[in-house]
Amino acid sequence: MELKDILVRVGDRQIFQGLNLRSNARHIGLIGPNGAGKSTLLRLLQGLIVPEKGSIQVERPVGLVFQNPDHQILFPTVIEELTFGMTEGGMPAQEAEVEARDLALKHGACDLLELATHELSAGQKTLVCIMAVLIDQPKTVLLDESFSHLDLVTSRRMARMVREGPARVILSTHQTHLLQDFDEIIWLDRGAVQMQGSPTEVLKAYEEWGEQALRRPC
Repeated sequence: MELKDILVRVGDRQIFQGLNLRSNARHIGLIGPNGAGKSTLLRLLQGLIVPEKGSIQVERPVGLVFQNPDHQILFPTVIEELTFGMTEGGMPAQEAEVEARDLALKHGACDLLELATHELSAGQKTLVCIMAVLIDQPKTVLLDESFSHLDLVTSRRMARMVREGPARVILSTHQTHLLQDFDEIIWLDRGAVQMQGSPTEVLKAYEEWGEQALRRPC
């Protein structure tokens, strides 16, 4: 993954000016305060945003899981949600259903396949969104605060599920406990990389920065 001299503006707001970032890590945690540019970075990597200037290299295809699963789920049943991408790509419906059932079996979700998506819990919806991305076998999986509404055990389980796959994973989160065993952490703030390195050093520095920020007057 490499971004060179990236310039992005959204309306009158400049998000990135001359952003440079490079990483060969397989499991990357993305941290930073609200407004740091984390979501914009993920959308750049996905291709939803095109920079005014600069170049982006990332292993494609890329799959993105949003924070709110209701913004991602399109179909009335889980099986339709999982098979849509494959059938749109030309796979026969019966073969796509077999693929979907195999994936659901792997992740202990067979009982969800025939359910209506609006009946699912928040955790079940997130699981469906992740499976819908993984079933297309992306080279890079992006997660934008995708576990923020889940309990501790469920969020850890889903983060582990994604990491165990073959794809590069970039997880943007405020839940730093999910990142302890990631390969690399990137700390963004005000559209710039503040620090990049191991979880031990970056998360410690980030926590210290947060403590200092709490003590500063508004």
